[in-house]
Amino acid sequence: MRYQLTFQLNTEEFPLDYRRTIMSYIKNALSKYDETTYQKYYHEKDPIMKPFTFSVYFNSPIFKDETIFVKDKMMKLNLSIQDYNLAITLYNSVNHQRNIPFPITNNVIILKNITMMPEDEITTNQITIKFMSPLVVRERKDKKDWYYSYSEDNKFKEILKQNLKEQLSISQIPLTTLEDFEIKAVQPKKTIIQFYEKKIETSVGTYILKGDKELLRFIYQCGMRK
Repeated sequence: MRYQLTFQLNTEEFPLDYRRTIMSYIKNALSKYDETTYQKYYHEKDPIMKPFTFSVYFNSPIFKDETIFVKDKMMKLNLSIQDYNLAITLYNSVNHQRNIPFPITNNVIILKNITMMPEDEITTNQITIKFMSPLVVRERKDKKDWYYSYSEDNKFKEILKQNLKEQLSISQIPLTTLEDFEIKAVQPKKTIIQFYEKKIETSVGTYILKGDKELLRFIYQCGMRK
């Protein structure tokens, strides 16, 4: 399920580390609406896999130091949730925060509108997708995190499959569907994002995915857009 949230900003300034802001908003809304679901996914800050992703859109933003300047003082947040029950819970959670000011660093955001977004049906074993948000491929090794952007070497693809395997563990899709999975770049691009104090290497752009239709449908519903 996909929907888009439109926010009004009090000022033009928005923190560069906006992912932290968005996560704070989602956690606040969820904790106030459904404490059980909140504890399920954010219990004592455990690294629990979450079956949703998000992307943020600003109209003609200007980036300067640690700040994004947004002249029209509007922000659009795209949410993509693979789990239907969680999608409904999250929708109700944010809907209960409509028109309620939420303070952030040097600003206040107010949810003004929620729009349901259409989803394409996956009917083939190959799709062309564009990442809604940067693709983070992470390897945890020796108590350290290592991040990889797209490349043709086996390391990126190997770790990507490991990450997908973890995501599939919270679904009903067999892990064997990963055996024939392939990713090929059409217009790849590496980008560095900031999340808390970390600078993370990620991938954006357009890619071709090949594999089992059920797996491709799962990946698409998790946030990769055709």
